[in-house]
Amino acid sequence: LNKKLETTRKIAEGLSLPKSTVWAIIDKHSRTGTTATSSRCGRPRKISAKSGRIIIRAAQITAKDLTQELREDGQEIHKRTIQRYLDKMYVRG
Repeated sequence: LNKKLETTRKIAEGLSLPKSTVWAIIDKHSRTGTTATSSRCGRPRKISAKSGRIIIRAAQITAKDLTQELREDGQEIHKRTIQRYLDKMYVRG
């Protein structure tokens, strides 16, 4: 629609979207060449969803034993990381 030289207002009215949304999409496409979401920044998570479920299920045993159990599954996760995860999930008081 933008290549037909229509205004942002006309495009927004035709799509029932706010003008600011239409402008942001056009601006992103002109800067990056795509409207796809870019990859996130930051460090990847150390504990996967599967590991998290294992940790929650086995919360009654010590973090040291959990570390050993996850190591046997082939995942290298530090004891303190498990303790922080349990604190975050409110499993321990």
